Amino acid sequence: MTNIDYEGIDKMNLVKIIPKQQHTYFEDKANEILSKYDVKNPYDIGLYNIIGTYKNLKVFFMNQNSKVVLRKNIAIIIVNEKLSSIEKRLELAEEFCHYILHLGNQLNYSSNYKINK
Repeated sequence: MTNIDYEGIDKMNLVKIIPKQQHTYFEDKANEILSKYDVKNPYDIGLYNIIGTYKNLKVFFMNQNSKVVLRKNIAIIIVNEKLSSIEKRLELAEEFCHYILHLGNQLNYSSNYKINK
């Protein structure tokens, strides 16, 4: 194994040797939404503020499993109120993604159906 002099490698050379990755549809959609906000890291994401800009979307915390329900032009996100605050945020983000990506009514999915999140 050879020793590599990392101090001798500048950023421009790294850009040339690191392979470029293709963005996925999900990354592009997330970037489209987040580009409207000053987000430098995940902790900067004001999830509740972002969701609040969608007038046809309502969020409820209830004693049931988290899901999104689509009715005509209204969407309702239900988040399990018994989860910890971190888990609630994760569930809310996941259900918001279902809403944004229009993956359909989750009530009709079979229990073993896998979705690329």
